Amino acid sequence: TAPILKAGNAGGIFIYIDGVAYGPVGARGTVARGISLKADDVRSSMPQAELQLIQPAQTTSTQQRADASDVND
Repeated sequence: TAPILKAGNAGGIFIYIDGVAYGPVGARGTVARGISLKADDVRSSMPQAELQLIQPAQTTSTQQRADASDVND
């Protein structure tokens, strides 16, 4: 089975697969629950992120990154 994500501030969480950002995983300030980190699930359920949303000038010092590039089962 694929790893499942549960995290707060879902609007600030993006998932990278093969160098492509997807997300955010939910709305700003909400908790994301039950998000599959299987690469195919992410690609089919989330839009590719717009680059201006994730520029370093707009991020905080604590960045969270879920890399599902090698989760393909």
